[in-house]
Amino acid sequence: MSRFSRVPRQKPRRPQADDRLHYRELSGLWLQWLQRPNAIPLDRWLRKHSGKNAALRQQPSLALALYQAQRFLQLACALEHQQRQEQALNDGQWQAWDKNWQPADADQLDPHHLWHWVQQRCQENWRWPDGFRNYERRTEVFRQFRDQAEQPLSAAWLLWHGIRPSWMPALRQRQEYSQWSDEQFQQWLQQQSQAAPTWLRINPIANHDGLDIAAVARELQQEKVSVQRRGQQLCALGGRGLSQSQLYKAGVIEIQDLASQHIVAAVAPKPGEKIWDACAGAGGKAIALASQMNNKGAVIATDLYEQKLVELKRRAKRGQLLNIRSFVWDGQQPLKLPQEIARQQGFDKVLVDAPCSSSGTWRRNPDARWRLSADDNAELMALQQRLLTLASQSVRPGGELFYATCSWQVEENEQQVADFMQQNDGWQLLEQTMLGAPEQDADTMFVAKLKRL
Repeated sequence: MSRFSRVPRQKPRRPQADDRLHYRELSGLWLQWLQRPNAIPLDRWLRKHSGKNAALRQQPSLALALYQAQRFLQLACALEHQQRQEQALNDGQWQAWDKNWQPADADQLDPHHLWHWVQQRCQENWRWPDGFRNYERRTEVFRQFRDQAEQPLSAAWLLWHGIRPSWMPALRQRQEYSQWSDEQFQQWLQQQSQAAPTWLRINPIANHDGLDIAAVARELQQEKVSVQRRGQQLCALGGRGLSQSQLYKAGVIEIQDLASQHIVAAVAPKPGEKIWDACAGAGGKAIALASQMNNKGAVIATDLYEQKLVELKRRAKRGQLLNIRSFVWDGQQPLKLPQEIARQQGFDKVLVDAPCSSSGTWRRNPDARWRLSADDNAELMALQQRLLTLASQSVRPGGELFYATCSWQVEENEQQVADFMQQNDGWQLLEQTMLGAPEQDADTMFVAKLKRL
């Protein structure tokens, strides 16, 4: 058996009477979540809700618990379904059950039961009332299912790791395109049930003291921020809030996932270049591009939503980046080139970090997996192709076009590049690759590099 496939049998940590969550708190929070506006992402809901929820502010572990509930939403439904059966389901029966399951089914679960299953899966020590109903039966059901989940890539194994069995054809397609071994494939699937660390990046423009990674780590640790150095990279693991540290406030460090940093490295910005980040959002990649250009040249950052660009401007100001310009672009027509860009017949480089299913961020945004649907994918892929085609018209002859997503799906990545190449002459595909997991403890992203001939 692969060392990546075995289901861990951890001993529960010793409960601390003063820090354990209570089932009433968890159930109350779940009921509040069920009343949310449709389709609002969990992270956005938590940011908005914590302002008026004292428990969320005072107990960060509540938010972490809600993330765990999203990771194992379908598993909780499966265990509750098994609880009501007279005998354990086999692999084929679990696959049939999955075909009919919908995320909304979890809304019908008794919150106490939902949290009980999540507690079992995560080896938590939340406080439960004495005489919890059918406790012995539920414990036996969980043990039986865990034994089933020992078989790698079985339906129970996939459910255990927060993966729908019906996604397996698309997942196998990714394995084939990326030429992952079975061991790498299993490792990647297992990573989807584990939270990714918070990766950090040093901004050389604001780093006036020339701090190296070791010095940055020491300063953060002195401020009670738990950080870990992994090679030449740094990640935060908890402790005091990172945004309260002096280095963050001074713009010396930025939060950016490792896979996202690799996309910026693929663009390889140089001082003096003219670069367009067409779908900049809140500006993570735009400010990373600008920080490597020594405030020379220009990064034009556009997005459909003005409020995202407001956040980008705030981050650029904190990072002392003077070469970023931002404005709204609706993606309906080719960009009207700024005068200095028009003089050189287009940008040196254009990055299209397209809207996507976000399937590559399931570790960080576990609720995104339950929003995955064929209908939404079809709409997204039409949008991706339009944005890529329109943005490509702003690349100067000899310039480079980069297409990126935070998705692992082949149809959003390699297939989109192939369709673009088929429909547009005068382009050469230089390279395309997946970034991050499973090779690294990060999100999973894609980037393709094309050259205009």
